[in-house]
Amino acid sequence: MSFDIFAAQEACSLLLLLNNGVGDCRKIFQILYLADRKSINEMCYDSIFGDNYIKTDYGMFPNKLYKSIISNNVKNIEFLNNELILKNDIGTDHLSDYDVEILTYLYNKYKNLSISEIAEIMNNFKENKYSEFDKYQLMEELGINKDVVKEIKDRDDHIDYVTSFLKHR
Repeated sequence: MSFDIFAAQEACSLLLLLNNGVGDCRKIFQILYLADRKSINEMCYDSIFGDNYIKTDYGMFPNKLYKSIISNNVKNIEFLNNELILKNDIGTDHLSDYDVEILTYLYNKYKNLSISEIAEIMNNFKENKYSEFDKYQLMEELGINKDVVKEIKDRDDHIDYVTSFLKHR
């Protein structure tokens, strides 16, 4: 699965909506990473929005979404002084019911923890050794069989190829 900017924006918007429309970007990105990690681990190895990840001082963040938001390239979310401000709710059409359930569950689980407390939890993850990684490396670190990971990567590459071909017709 390629990066789905719409699903990523909707996931971020949902977390901000749950947090009364505003939130510290570091905590929001932490929870987005944790949600994607949980989805990959529990839902047939599917990522919520297909991003790559970067390690920061605050734990792992979804890389492409992070870069899009901090450069203010996401129309419904404003980035200002480490705060994310939801300008308008765009719904969850690109998210499955399970994606929404994961995001809501993890928001409620971590909302009362500090950014440093969540980062400390992330420091214990096996994938913490990478400065940048993708969902396939994450799958392997989560203990998913390498042959299964290869099959999923091949499937995703084929889907990306067909999608690219259809876009250029």
